[in-house]
Amino acid sequence: MKKFFTLLSFLCYSITWSQAYLVLNDGSGTLRFRMTGTNPYLVLNNAHFINNASTAAFDPGSASASSGIVLVTGNSNTDIGGSASTSFSNLHINKSSAEVRLQQNITATYRASLIGSSNNNVNLDDYQLTLGSNAIITGENITSLTGSRFYCNDDKLGTIRKDTSFTAGPTGQNVGNMGVRIWAAGNLGPTTTIIRGHDRQLSTVMGAGTSIGRYFDIIPGGVWNGINGGIQMFYHEAELAPQSEGNLVFYRSPSYGAVTNDWQEYGFGSYAGFYAGLGIWATNDVSNNYVDLNYSSGSLGFHAFSRWTVSDPFTDPLPVTLTNFTALCQDGEVAISWSTASEINSKEFVVQRSTDLLHWTFVGSKPGAGNSNQPITYSLTDPRPEPGTNYYRLLQYDFNQNEPSQLSTVSTACGGVGTENLENLSFYPNPATDYLTLEITVPNGWNNSILQVMDVTGKQVFSKNLNLKEGFNQIILDVSTWAPAPYTFKVSNGLRSFPVQKFVIHR
Repeated sequence: MKKFFTLLSFLCYSITWSQAYLVLNDGSGTLRFRMTGTNPYLVLNNAHFINNASTAAFDPGSASASSGIVLVTGNSNTDIGGSASTSFSNLHINKSSAEVRLQQNITATYRASLIGSSNNNVNLDDYQLTLGSNAIITGENITSLTGSRFYCNDDKLGTIRKDTSFTAGPTGQNVGNMGVRIWAAGNLGPTTTIIRGHDRQLSTVMGAGTSIGRYFDIIPGGVWNGINGGIQMFYHEAELAPQSEGNLVFYRSPSYGAVTNDWQEYGFGSYAGFYAGLGIWATNDVSNNYVDLNYSSGSLGFHAFSRWTVSDPFTDPLPVTLTNFTALCQDGEVAISWSTASEINSKEFVVQRSTDLLHWTFVGSKPGAGNSNQPITYSLTDPRPEPGTNYYRLLQYDFNQNEPSQLSTVSTACGGVGTENLENLSFYPNPATDYLTLEITVPNGWNNSILQVMDVTGKQVFSKNLNLKEGFNQIILDVSTWAPAPYTFKVSNGLRSFPVQKFVIHR
């Protein structure tokens, strides 16, 4: 049986609670790591860490190797969450075939370390690990398929972020040990933000139609274009499929992956659309898992920052080009639809439902079009969704394959059949240019709700108080003056919230 602890104030050298929750609730106390003598540390053995107090409720001490260490051990998953984000000085993970799962944003001011080399992971899910000015991540075993890593699943928003300064120009530093090295001539401004994500990027340019499961956003505080630079990107073995490891080249998206047709190829003899034919080649190191586009003084390198990833230009493209996939609550049912722009050798589509993203049940199927270059829309209905949030994923089968391709995952919050708890959020267009329309349905009205919009760094750039009436609500946002870039938003009322959504402004 799990135990539940509430801390208002605690001073300790070591705490071990098996199958327990360490919870910080509102109060005047603080869990502190400012002591002399033996280095203080906290051990969570198969226990969860929940901070419901404030960002200052857990005091990790100064950012140094001798400051407070939180050691997470055991053979079952550990959640780090709560209503407030937590800053750790040293977060050490030593799990046995289990992982730490983020349920809230966290910060590491010195180290976020994976102690075990295999199956000892941090699942970022939809949250961000921010590295302080002196912080790095350590312990990733990128050359083994089961090697320990920081990651999130496809279609999740989990990221690792670090802000740094390149006033003299970057010279190949592996910033935060995040797995990317950049070179550039000149001052990039006071702060450059580097964000690592793991959602595979869709593209009509890449041979595979998708990238590996890793990308980097490089966001200078000053100069963006006209840069003479180079880049070296590391990847984990589990992030590769279906790409061939020896053929990887770079791709850059000015829209940060918001549209699929703006990716530019770098490293296969030329830039796609830039300086064609000038012989720029990427170098693959399949033993150490990196791809390199070198920079040296006077040579031609990449010319601009934004989102970067790698892919194999020779891998056959995906058999289906998916343009949308939606699930909407309607009278106690969920109306599911999807559209394709083209299909190659497409046999069947299958829709499955889950409430936890782990266990999936069959909802329905539709035959594919075989071969088509015309837009086609499919639809079916889930007559009995589960109460609360339902996740739907779309699988596609070829005529010559036994295993399906997973095309997309969406979520919707509905009540079960016969209930009145029907909630739904949709928005359009995406990408947006001048206006973004939100359509929200709630059963009993949501007073004192809030809409929050965040930029690619996680900073809130817009908020709006909402009083959602019972039933259908429409909110139109004027985004005509917003910078073209990717954004996320969430709608909540303190007790409930819709899943975080992604959109982009593109002009």
